Amino acid sequence: MDRDGSKKNKKSDFVSKSIILTALTAFVNYIYSAAMQSLTGFVLSGRSNVAKESSLIRKLTQKIQFRSRFSVPIKRFFNKAFGESQIINAVSGYFKSLPAAGIRVFGILGVSFGLYTAGVFVILSLLPNAPETNALNLYIGLSCAIISLPLALSKKTISASIKESRFLSFIFFRALGIKPEYLLTQKSRRGNSAAAFIIGTVLGLSTISLSPIIPLSLPFAVFLAAVMLAQPEIGLVLVALLIPFLPTIPVAMLLIFTAICYFFKLIQGKRVFRLKPVDISVAAFLLLELLGGIISVNPAASIKPALLYACLMSAYFLSVNLMTSSSWIKRCVYAMFFSAGIVAAIGIFENHFGKAQITWIDSEMFNDIENRVVSTFGNPNVLAEYLIMLLPVIFSVFVCAKSGVKKFASLFLLIICGACLLFTWSRGAWLGILFGMLIFMLLYSRATLKILSFFVLFIPFLPFVLPSTIVERFTSIGNLRDSSTSYRVNIWKGVVSMLRDNVFGGIGVGEGAFSDVYMKYSLAGIESAPHSHNLFLQIIVELGIAALLVFIFAMIMCTREVLVFYRYSEDIPRKTKLLSCSFICGIAAVMLQGMTDYIWYNYRVFCIFWLLIGIGTAVARINERSKEPPDPSAPYTEISVYQQQNR
Repeated sequence: MDRDGSKKNKKSDFVSKSIILTALTAFVNYIYSAAMQSLTGFVLSGRSNVAKESSLIRKLTQKIQFRSRFSVPIKRFFNKAFGESQIINAVSGYFKSLPAAGIRVFGILGVSFGLYTAGVFVILSLLPNAPETNALNLYIGLSCAIISLPLALSKKTISASIKESRFLSFIFFRALGIKPEYLLTQKSRRGNSAAAFIIGTVLGLSTISLSPIIPLSLPFAVFLAAVMLAQPEIGLVLVALLIPFLPTIPVAMLLIFTAICYFFKLIQGKRVFRLKPVDISVAAFLLLELLGGIISVNPAASIKPALLYACLMSAYFLSVNLMTSSSWIKRCVYAMFFSAGIVAAIGIFENHFGKAQITWIDSEMFNDIENRVVSTFGNPNVLAEYLIMLLPVIFSVFVCAKSGVKKFASLFLLIICGACLLFTWSRGAWLGILFGMLIFMLLYSRATLKILSFFVLFIPFLPFVLPSTIVERFTSIGNLRDSSTSYRVNIWKGVVSMLRDNVFGGIGVGEGAFSDVYMKYSLAGIESAPHSHNLFLQIIVELGIAALLVFIFAMIMCTREVLVFYRYSEDIPRKTKLLSCSFICGIAAVMLQGMTDYIWYNYRVFCIFWLLIGIGTAVARINERSKEPPDPSAPYTEISVYQQQNR
């Protein structure tokens, strides 16, 4: 044992004293030192005046006595208005009493709904001139009636059933973060069985013109609304979980309802709203997006996308104000991981068993590529944008995981998401993820530069190791013989011509405004294009050069906050700091892809973009929140102002 140990020590001493490695280590240290002392390094991670900068708004509000003059009076006004509103109190009381309701009531509702749904199908199928019926309606109706029958005979309450079920307890208390006291402290109540039967009948009859899935989802939606009113953070977890699978409008509606629930908590003093310089820069860009819907060459076509963009950008502000603890951040991250795994699995299945998608590829240049997967996003490039934003986050969890289960799960997710990214055959995304992972590895370890130095020596041998299709696809970047590349270059030429006349004011937000103007500047054969295929050009075209500067400034501010947190928060675990950096690395990856594509053309990708920035910033503020002085309005955190005044 001693001999073996001495041999290993001699070998390690020999390696550490190697002239080449010593010189390389000195070079790496010099590069890191020069980078931190440079102007860019100072701007992004310098700590000078950080405390003053972070408290600038707080000092300003204290000077004008914002809290005593505005904040507390506004809270008192709204709490008094809500406290005296019989409608709001009735609705609030109903939602709070839902967990204490008996399962029997919902069972009766389900049986009634199922029988009437099945009856509607049978009657419509027998009538000669009735609209065409779907047999699925019959199966849903009968299944609902059969499943609901045991519930109609039960004497338990919803809260008791959740408490006794391990699966439901995990979903409600661990995954969604609902406080057990919210569900388990309510006094049980019977509920009105007759009203439940009538409601089920009405919902069942509505299947004459509606799919039964719509009325069937209403009870779940009502219950979900109740728990979101008690815990608005659940809304963000649901957005993170469902955004790859829902259309844009439901995502926007979920964000709006989350904002409403947060507002109710805010005016009761049970949540806080903080505005830092970085938040103001993001708000300034949001305002420019809204103005781009009003001041447009085609306001009718621009106002809807502008409102959608503003609504989806609220994910950032909700994240930084609601994700105030590591437990909520973990729930959001794991929700994104779960949905990313499903999306990647669907993509891999498409690659091996799905219908070939060759619409987005030059079949003459790449005849070996038979399929480009799209999964739930309908476009391989959009799918790739989604994946490269999450891969650095997954990788950070993998490298920092200590337990074997978490290590294996994150590695498995990393592999399937990486494979799905490969099958998108998106060259811009490949470059983006290499860039994002490089930034992460440089932050993770200084040894990265050493490894890269050795890796450069093996680049000429990569064509003999990698599959020929990957090598050909990667080396075709910039090749104008590729129809996709030449198409983009020709669009850029037309867009540059547009900028000569619209560089300061922009033309307005949305595809409609772009199409109206682009046709006047387009090259022959490229008259039709939905966007400029470049994020930064598109921002200038739509909103003007000032908007691009505001956007870049906002990204610098977000990056600075995360890097300052990473560099100077000594009492925070390194895995938390790396997690915060990984979100910025994912954003950096997709922004590099934005050089070759307009990554915000898909609204869901736009929402994920700002959601990730918000969560990354929220992680960076954990340390700051723990050191903040007590809030002067702390007495309002548990009891509303109105209740205090009327005790």
